[in-house]
Amino acid sequence: MIVERLEKPSAAERLREPLEAALSLLRRQRMLRLRPWKGFGEPFNGQETRRKTVDLLVREFSPETLIETGTFLGFTTRCLAAYGSRTYTVEVSPRFRYAAKFALRDLDNVTMIWGDSAAAVRHLAQGSEVTRPLAYLDAHWEEDVPLNAELECLFSSWDDVLVVIDDFSVPGEPGYGYDIYNGVPLSLDELSLPEGVTVAFPAITAVEETGSRRGTVYLASGDSARSALDTAEREGLVTIQRDG
Repeated sequence: MIVERLEKPSAAERLREPLEAALSLLRRQRMLRLRPWKGFGEPFNGQETRRKTVDLLVREFSPETLIETGTFLGFTTRCLAAYGSRTYTVEVSPRFRYAAKFALRDLDNVTMIWGDSAAAVRHLAQGSEVTRPLAYLDAHWEEDVPLNAELECLFSSWDDVLVVIDDFSVPGEPGYGYDIYNGVPLSLDELSLPEGVTVAFPAITAVEETGSRRGTVYLASGDSARSALDTAEREGLVTIQRDG
């Protein structure tokens, strides 16, 4: 695994790094022991249908690059990397990135970027290495919600792109958990999407899902990406939102 820093650390930050690394590893061990929520330690929050959906989208869309924002402890990263494409994962928090670096150290096709997720997506867009991406966005944490900045860059930089967003409000299905920031749910109303983006939500109810039962939204731009979502709908995994 390669680690890339968006910003050069200061001398003070370098001095803190050994302590931050030790605390990060201890936090990982403690969380693995306690399993603080259902689905913890599994990719995609332990949600079997979401995993089946991502499996199908990867198979149908054949992304050349996978992008994950919000590495956390690397559970989903490892699953994404197993698809075989070059995988970029972004983590800003020292609380998790040292532990994730340790957990993912054996993966040759993973580049872990330390820094702000929106800045990291812009950084990747400026290079030529990232093509035909599938992005899994899970960097919303505490009060920082970089989704619109991430999405703006993804949809303006690549003609064909698929996006999966975790912790999202699913219309008409309150059983799915979702994040709330400053009293505002993470929902479609809060996204600034360009014209032509296809939107889909899980086709099953929350009680039919496993694991943490967190909500998901799927976004597609480009013919191949939309075709992949169409296939997922035919397979009964998602429902595409249509006007009227």
